[in-house]
Amino acid sequence: AFRVLLSLSGAQLYRFLVRRTGSSFNAVILKRLFMSKTNRPPLSLRRLIRFMERK
Repeated sequence: AFRVLLSLSGAQLYRFLVRRTGSSFNAVILKRLFMSKTNRPPLSLRRLIRFMERK
């Protein structure tokens, strides 16, 4: 199953993670992946680090 996860695209992977985990972070990332490039809000490196520290 892990090998299958590695072959998925980013959107497919985060869609799976949103379904299987209760993480709001994964839901935010999935929402941003589906946004068009011009409408996508920036995610600063500091905010990403802050989210990952909680994991």
